[in-house]
Amino acid sequence: MKKPKVLARLAKGMIKSKLAHRPLLPKDIWSLKGLITFGIDALSTEKNKRDVGSVSTGFHGCTEAPLIAMQTWDYEGMTFIPHLNLFEFIPENESIKSRNNPSYQPSTLLMDELKPGNYELVITNFHGGPFVRYRLGHLVKITALRNEQLNIDIPQMTFLTRVDDQIDIAGFTRLSEKAIWQAIENAGLAYEDWTARKEVTGSLLYICILKPRKMKI
Repeated sequence: MKKPKVLARLAKGMIKSKLAHRPLLPKDIWSLKGLITFGIDALSTEKNKRDVGSVSTGFHGCTEAPLIAMQTWDYEGMTFIPHLNLFEFIPENESIKSRNNPSYQPSTLLMDELKPGNYELVITNFHGGPFVRYRLGHLVKITALRNEQLNIDIPQMTFLTRVDDQIDIAGFTRLSEKAIWQAIENAGLAYEDWTARKEVTGSLLYICILKPRKMKI
């Protein structure tokens, strides 16, 4: 049995969207006080603000780490949390070499040796766990060596993708989930879901994006 309050809220939201001449959005139905996002969603601040009416604060973590970095109140890049794990960073070119040659031992850098660029994360948990030293398979981008606005002397990062989710195009560029997702968003396509894969036929290379379709509301 449908509750009258729920139907009233939905009706009010539909009226808001009609008056604004746009599809129904979550902010038409709910009023959020805050939003915390993780992974790819943490990169979609403007989309979150448009859809739910609240600027999202991102964090990055995983089961093995567990908390890697958090976004501060300036809503810029995320700041590493340095007292839970020892972080090592494999430069992206070294990570690619090791994926192409499993016997290759990639070099790593510590946090005070970093320069802006892309790195694969390696963690050693200070508080014990099933993995002593573990390659997470996370590719992150070091955007700055410190947060100047808030005077935080710790490197700033954003999460890019998993290292094994990238589509390599003839060795000169790589497409990540983030890049494809942003391209679809910027194209203004309404969709429910999508997937991408690389196909090579002879000397021709195709990037296929499947299943963009009209979103039903």
